[in-house]
Amino acid sequence: MAKLKVFIFKIICISLNDDLVGINEITKTKVAVKILNKRKIKTLGMFDKIKREIKILKLFNHPHIIKLYEFIDTPSDIFVILEYAAGGELFDLISRKEKVSITHCPSNNYVFTSQIADSLNFLSLFFYEIWNNVLNHYL
Repeated sequence: MAKLKVFIFKIICISLNDDLVGINEITKTKVAVKILNKRKIKTLGMFDKIKREIKILKLFNHPHIIKLYEFIDTPSDIFVILEYAAGGELFDLISRKEKVSITHCPSNNYVFTSQIADSLNFLSLFFYEIWNNVLNHYL
């Protein structure tokens, strides 16, 4: 018997960088929706990398790392439903600023820096565990 999957996300608008913004129909929280064209990512040789990234993101549960809520695999596209971040991607934020000025708002800079450090610590421990499991499997 086939499973029926009910999607509770509805697209509400398109953001400036062409990502979609959706809403969770139950919790009424915003979500980010990224649409990845399968033909394009296969042409770029990134299909396996995208699959691996989705698998890894499903394992993460950390307050400073974007959560993967769902992914929808269709014949032509992959829809990735992520936690909504109003400020956009970290890379874009860093790219827009030449340097972070401590004089403007020292408390925000401290919080921002400590969140990045906390996330990097989590990721290093996570991948250390994976690496140990891989090594133990082959030893």
